[in-house]
Amino acid sequence: MKKLGKVITVLLVISLSVSLLVGFTTIALAKETKKTVEITPLDWYPWLTEKTMLEIFNEHTTKADAWPWAFRYATALFIITHPEVKINFETEKQWPRGSTPQEKLITAMASGEAPSYYSLGVLTGTPETDIAEGYAADITDLVDKWKFKDFLKENWWSVWQRAWKNGRCYALPAVWYTGSDMIYRRDLFKAAGLFNEEGKPGPSINWTMDDFRTICQKLTDPKKQIWGFAMTGDVIKYSRSIKNFFDAFGVPRVIPDRSGKYTWRSALDIPEVQPLLKFWYDMVWKDKSVLVYPPGEPLYSGQETPNGRVAITYWLNSTAAQSRAINSTDLLAGPSFYHIKGTPEDMPFYKSCGPVPFPVGPEGIRLNLITAGLMGFNPTLDKDQLKAAFEFYTWMWGGGEGYKILLEQTRIVSKHPEVAVQMMPYLYPYPGKPKKEVVPEWAKIEEIEKSFPTAPLPSAYNLVVNLQNSVLPLFDTIIHDPKVDLQKVARETANRINKGVLNYKVKGQTVKNYKDYYTDLATFYKENFPEYYEKTFKNLFEKYYKVW
Repeated sequence: MKKLGKVITVLLVISLSVSLLVGFTTIALAKETKKTVEITPLDWYPWLTEKTMLEIFNEHTTKADAWPWAFRYATALFIITHPEVKINFETEKQWPRGSTPQEKLITAMASGEAPSYYSLGVLTGTPETDIAEGYAADITDLVDKWKFKDFLKENWWSVWQRAWKNGRCYALPAVWYTGSDMIYRRDLFKAAGLFNEEGKPGPSINWTMDDFRTICQKLTDPKKQIWGFAMTGDVIKYSRSIKNFFDAFGVPRVIPDRSGKYTWRSALDIPEVQPLLKFWYDMVWKDKSVLVYPPGEPLYSGQETPNGRVAITYWLNSTAAQSRAINSTDLLAGPSFYHIKGTPEDMPFYKSCGPVPFPVGPEGIRLNLITAGLMGFNPTLDKDQLKAAFEFYTWMWGGGEGYKILLEQTRIVSKHPEVAVQMMPYLYPYPGKPKKEVVPEWAKIEEIEKSFPTAPLPSAYNLVVNLQNSVLPLFDTIIHDPKVDLQKVARETANRINKGVLNYKVKGQTVKNYKDYYTDLATFYKENFPEYYEKTFKNLFEKYYKVW
């Protein structure tokens, strides 16, 4: 009761502040200004506008619910300090989410009713193609004046580089990011007698693909209904993990079109990809160490892991898992936040599960695979609206005063200053200040993954890759057909992709784009992964990449 009382006190203080600020805001907006700039940011908490304070207190009494009030407080403070800006929040009712967000966004743009900023990738499938098609405003001039530009480039370039094209910037990273780590159940590793270099149950930090396969075999026990890993009939859920396996094996998903008619042709049918396809076939049909659902039935190994059927998961990675690890300490929500079946009810998530970086590829490849969504700004905004939208977004999520208020709210609720930095890791407003570790093991893995080298991206060379989910039916066939002809299915899938999503050529693309990209890529692999460069990359370079 004492803790609840303190929480309610915090909520009352914040809500009272909001009420006062709203009053001050009305006065401020009543003053005449030379020009009023209207922006339409996304509303993270539209339900606050539809309920009274009493209703909210009656329905929400946990510590976390002070956060929306902090959001409103920060917004009101922005309006007071920017009286020339009028905010018209875009809510779920005004901006319906559905099966055709592309059509809705394009229609809203045409009518001038689109949000001032939105997640890229909604329109064409990837942020790079959204940028290439002109659905994101050029914000380079605003970014150049942003005080956190250098900090972001130094610490998050692996994420941010996707927003740049021909030296121009078109987006900012979203607040949250996802890493490449896998999550494993400590109890199942212990039962199987699998311990890492520190003598603790779990895989080694430097485990390889061979280790991954062997470990999955040892963890699998069909009688107990336990498998090492999982893949789903709805393989769309595994798009990122499949790409990461291609990266680790050092084989391409696409290669340059030598005819010059298109930008890319599918690489799924080249001989060099066959070992990766056979790797998955053998795990599913020879080792039988992968849980697979029937075609069309969704499966999340992130659910099957806490359910007790899968020992290693890829879905619960990075931010999602780290958040659960932090929340499962006594700092925030308590140990019952995310219970793992088969462990004591009071065992917190960070003790029942552990993180480990993605396995090292067969020839030593291990890339920085940390990714994040990109927030692009509406290209139909005029200069003043774009500036106002940029200022509001960075105020709230990019190190501005609102961002500090949200961080401080986490500090107040948790009473642990370091938790705020851990829960909003993309950009905290104190560059150069060491980040304290809440759950040391999880923070350690994050730093290890960020230290891996980042390969050049083709999108930075005007070579946009838009595969969407077209690669995935290939894996769907492999995991569901024990008599599959790997070469035949790869060839059929490649033909389908070439006629479909790869049936395009990037505007302004030249042979020089290929030359610059693959020359830089060759330098990258030669410096970072010399074994792979000598054994595999040089052959790929001469056979497929060098089209100039």
